[in-house]
Amino acid sequence: MENMEGVENFLARMNVDIKAIKTGAEQSALFTGELFERMATDVGVRFRESEAKRCRAG
Repeated sequence: MENMEGVENFLARMNVDIKAIKTGAEQSALFTGELFERMATDVGVRFRESEAKRCRAG
């Protein structure tokens, strides 16, 4: 944890808004999570559709 304090102090001296960085990271994580959720849903729907077609054809 000592290193984190040093990093935060350095960023503060450089006038970097730490809260903005944390907020940006959180928003990015939420967006990424939402994106993966949508992709998984899309893949799941496609898989179910292909399975249904396969069963009907079989």
